[in-house]
Amino acid sequence: MTSDSQQKRARVPAHQRDLQAGPPRGKLQRSLESIAWVVVALGLAYYMELLDAVRSHAQGTWFYVAAVSMVGFLSVFLYLEVYLPRTRHGRRADYKNWESDVPNSIRLATALGVVASISSNAMLWPAYGMLTPVLSFLWFMGITAFISFF
Repeated sequence: MTSDSQQKRARVPAHQRDLQAGPPRGKLQRSLESIAWVVVALGLAYYMELLDAVRSHAQGTWFYVAAVSMVGFLSVFLYLEVYLPRTRHGRRADYKNWESDVPNSIRLATALGVVASISSNAMLWPAYGMLTPVLSFLWFMGITAFISFF
């Protein structure tokens, strides 16, 4: 005999089984996790004196490449989240089917994000050395968690 959960799992296509691996998370849990990421990112930025490091290393090619790619990334984000819903009568971009809905925007945002990550890591490497990628990841997660509140 099979249990109900095994029968339900057998009916779910293989590519969707990973999405149902754990119990659904509630809104409170997601909010608490986001708050934790933001607090960690802000604490590290304060403790590691991020503003001073950026001020002291904010010159040269790496800074300008990072700044331009971050502005481009922000432009694509605003296009997808502000412009498209207003021109499509309130219909937002469908991120589950992005390959057919907004393929070039997502590809451009991905490329700009990779360039921004590499160039900002190269810019901050003299200040933090081997910790730079780890710190950049934690700050990125904090920014992403902050954006999720909106």
